[in-house]
Amino acid sequence: MLFRNILYLLSILAFMLWGPALTLADDQNLFIAQEDTDDERELDPIKTGEPAEKDSEEEEDRFIREGTEIILEKVERAWDKTEDDLARGFRNYGGAGGASTGYLFTSFNEINNAAQAAGLPTLSDNIITIGGRGYGTLNRHFRIGGGGYGAFPKSEEGSRGGTTTQLKFGMGYGGVILDYVFQWRRTEWALGGLMGGGGYNLQLNGPSTTNFDEKIRGGFFVLQPHMGVLYKINRWAGVEFEASYFWTNMGDLNGSFGEGVSSPDADFNGLMLTVTPTLGWFID
Repeated sequence: MLFRNILYLLSILAFMLWGPALTLADDQNLFIAQEDTDDERELDPIKTGEPAEKDSEEEEDRFIREGTEIILEKVERAWDKTEDDLARGFRNYGGAGGASTGYLFTSFNEINNAAQAAGLPTLSDNIITIGGRGYGTLNRHFRIGGGGYGAFPKSEEGSRGGTTTQLKFGMGYGGVILDYVFQWRRTEWALGGLMGGGGYNLQLNGPSTTNFDEKIRGGFFVLQPHMGVLYKINRWAGVEFEASYFWTNMGDLNGSFGEGVSSPDADFNGLMLTVTPTLGWFID
């Protein structure tokens, strides 16, 4: 087999080297023969082989052109198929995230009653929250992700002995988000919730008429069931609106507002509305 292949290669090489020489010799003999004949001073195109060479060149050009067109067509079809396969593969999966702004409808009645009894300024009701969330969508119907939020309401300023006092409350929390979702036209509806934990602090700036702890801190467990709808502007951008109920197990504050003032209950559960501009890859 090896010997046969070597002979085959040598024959090809011989044809490549001697073929042009033989062709040139044939052309020269033909030219000499035609010179000896007075009646054939005008060379016959068919005999000289010029049209054959021209036809051969045209055939070669046509072959190259058609071959190139076939190759480009196959490449285009392969690319279209690849795009279709990728689209089908990612059609049931997605992911998105964004910055959230919310409004928590709550009341600080218990804390404000204790603050008034201690001669301190009070906190304003309701809280503006700022945070963010992100998630992945699996099999078109399940989301898993996480989110975190913070709230920083301030009290009205008061005056004690000519010095300004202010009671500040801060809170932050986060957790795991689990949702069941279904698609409807250009919207994605979600039902689920956030489960996690957080912490709070209550701080007095300025003098107090009582022995108020410099800073009261504590932690809590949070459970926040929610329902939301995502409106898809296009495949990668949208806006999500969400309504939830913020619930914690804070209980009494871990600190004192002063002598003779009982530690208040830090219950400020309530309805929360959130809007989240969202970027990602959405499911059709």
